[in-house]
Amino acid sequence: MDNEFLKIYDQYYDMIYRYILVRVNSKWDAEDITGEVFKKAFEHFKSINSNTKAWLFSIARNSVIDFYRKNRNKNVELQDIFSTDHPPMEDGFIQADELNCLKKSLSCLDEEELELITMRYFADLKFREIEAVIGKQSDYLRVKVSRTVKKLGNMVMKCLEG
Repeated sequence: MDNEFLKIYDQYYDMIYRYILVRVNSKWDAEDITGEVFKKAFEHFKSINSNTKAWLFSIARNSVIDFYRKNRNKNVELQDIFSTDHPPMEDGFIQADELNCLKKSLSCLDEEELELITMRYFADLKFREIEAVIGKQSDYLRVKVSRTVKKLGNMVMKCLEG
């Protein structure tokens, strides 16, 4: 296997996996799709002539779209979005409530909002990289993400208030 590809795999695997996990809501499916993404990337690795990260996320985005086309009737709940590797907060009950409210709020976002939040915060993409993946201008993306974050914050606060 090409050493350069292995470096890319090591560098981007976690980002791609987190993005896919949030989008498909299943660890099993996310692992399968992530494997497919890197298989496709390896097969076409010699044809990369642009931003590697954006190219990989384009493959991941299209793979998620294909997943939903194949599984239209599959009922999936939002679960296992957050890693348990993070240190626990002092009050576990507050953390659990906040995570549950965040999960509920994320599930209420429309498709574009969820995709942008996922790319920006779960996959840690910069706006210019998101622009390269979905083809919308950075200025639009900044405004849309900012409004979506405010919307999420309001939904989480309402949820926490009961």
